[in-house]
Amino acid sequence: MDEAARDPLVANGFQIQSGAGQGRNISITGVFLTSDSLAEKNRKFDEAMTIINRQRVRQEVPLLEEQLDNQVRQLDHALNEEQRLRDVVAATKQSDAKSKRQAELNAASNAVESLKKSIKEGQERLAEMREEGGFDSGDNGT
Repeated sequence: MDEAARDPLVANGFQIQSGAGQGRNISITGVFLTSDSLAEKNRKFDEAMTIINRQRVRQEVPLLEEQLDNQVRQLDHALNEEQRLRDVVAATKQSDAKSKRQAELNAASNAVESLKKSIKEGQERLAEMREEGGFDSGDNGT
């Protein structure tokens, strides 16, 4: 027997579901009473959406933090490779070999700049998500 049949005050139920990354889902269920006005129904639905969105963000923040940590490690490696290529270019005497090494250095420099940009954008998004998810300083989202 459904809930409305058991309780004449319950007119309809609702469920909101959202993906939360890495195959996770979040859902919330609520009910509308027969006495609820449209404004009250909208308020209940909006509150449920706020809860779902906050919890989704709280699950995504650690994933983004891990992604940023990986990008920082990649950047460190890319910076080391860029410096190694600078040293090779400086030590290379033959123009053909120097030209090839310079092309490699240019590609490495582009990779470094791309990683820096990606990290900066990720850090900005992380700050927005931490604020949206209601993280306090030192809160790791758990």
